[in-house]
Amino acid sequence: MIESNVIEYPDPNQSLLIERLDEAIKQLEQAPSFSKPTKAGRLFDTVKRVLHANGGFKIISQHIERIEKAGAFDNSDYAKPQILIPALSAPALLSNDVYTVIIETLSELRFLAVTKQEYVHPEISSEQAHHFLTQVLAVNLKRLFSAADEAERELQGRLAEISRGLLHHLAESIGYEHVIDQLIDEIWRILQQRPIQVDHVKQMVTQIAICRQNPDIDMGNSGQGADRLISSLFGPTQACREDPGVEIYKQRLQSMDNAALQYEASGFARAMHDTGLVSPYHSVLLRHLSEETDYLLSEALGLSSTGRDCLLSFSDLVRALIAKAIHPETAQAVYGLSLMLERGILYQPAMAPSLWRQLSLPLSPAAEERLNSLFGDSPGASSRLLEGVLCVLGQPLGIGQGNNPTCQSARAMSMWAYNDPDYLLQMVVWAARDDEIIMHFEGKAISSQDSLSGLASHLPMDLDPVSLILVPHLDRIYAEMGRCCIDR
Repeated sequence: MIESNVIEYPDPNQSLLIERLDEAIKQLEQAPSFSKPTKAGRLFDTVKRVLHANGGFKIISQHIERIEKAGAFDNSDYAKPQILIPALSAPALLSNDVYTVIIETLSELRFLAVTKQEYVHPEISSEQAHHFLTQVLAVNLKRLFSAADEAERELQGRLAEISRGLLHHLAESIGYEHVIDQLIDEIWRILQQRPIQVDHVKQMVTQIAICRQNPDIDMGNSGQGADRLISSLFGPTQACREDPGVEIYKQRLQSMDNAALQYEASGFARAMHDTGLVSPYHSVLLRHLSEETDYLLSEALGLSSTGRDCLLSFSDLVRALIAKAIHPETAQAVYGLSLMLERGILYQPAMAPSLWRQLSLPLSPAAEERLNSLFGDSPGASSRLLEGVLCVLGQPLGIGQGNNPTCQSARAMSMWAYNDPDYLLQMVVWAARDDEIIMHFEGKAISSQDSLSGLASHLPMDLDPVSLILVPHLDRIYAEMGRCCIDR
């Protein structure tokens, strides 16, 4: 079972919400037929408030039988659950109409109650309800795992929290083993784009691995294509095949000769370039090999002749980057480092000095707090930021904007990383060290500190480390540039 992204805490207002829900249901139950639509609207408003509260989906599930029998679905297609089509749940849950989202949510919770045999329905069996919900999860798979995009946020606002919360609640309740093949297809679709942020993909792969190891879950013939994904994270090579833990793997490396180390290095490199995912064991190996020959290091990074030449030319810098940026918690930096070397950008005159400066960059308290709040304090804010720098330089087209209206900032960083990487590093220095960026527009200096708020209404917290530092500043600057042109 997958864990919800929303952590539920006891809500002091929960009892009051339950009382209001009971009262709304009672009013609908007692209402004559001509006034039921009005009372149903009031019930939906109450349901919406409950669903926004912690534990709201469980509360509604406990009352769903009463809600249906009171007449909430009367005079609509939802009154006949046996004719409903799972594929139509996607547009309904994406609607900007409050009542459409609420009644669709109530309907899915009704199917869930029937599936769990908490509600014996006269029209549908538990097996039918279960099959229906697996199809609902399959057609809404993208929304289940990806962050809301700008269009969805503008269309639905806080309604998106209800529709996405419903999908997570359904997933927790019935599990992913029933949609595992669609899930694997979705993972490969995402990985083909080679994004920088892959934590949600790793979460999906982990859930598949958990399902496969759970003796209570009958996978049947599903999940056959998951081996490459699971092994790339938890056991790319023979020495870590059984996922022994990084400390045991470190001990095993100490006893390996060069031939065994080369076998390990080539195995990790093959898995990394195949999937775009990096195992924590790979970072352990790379740190170990940084004390060995350049040849073994290039094998572990999977470098071509171009990347190998770059490694040989900047060997001290690469080893310093490995020591600072690459840890089990920041394993994706291995892929970023490999691709950065393949690009050959270290041959640009300003790049090597810029990276040496990045290695010793002091962070402002605000930047350090922002990084630690999102990524934790291990292995440290500076290491996290350097990981982000390597990933951005290696994958300039993999930068995402998260659930934020900051596409202009994301495009700017992608463009700089691709065409002017040393300028991007200078921007990182200004933002991380000085907590301020100054850009010139039509002869006027625009400071991110002095500018008014940008398009993002709150501090973005679903970004890669470099974006986390730069976006708040760039967003305010670009908004100020727009204000300068507003009268034209």
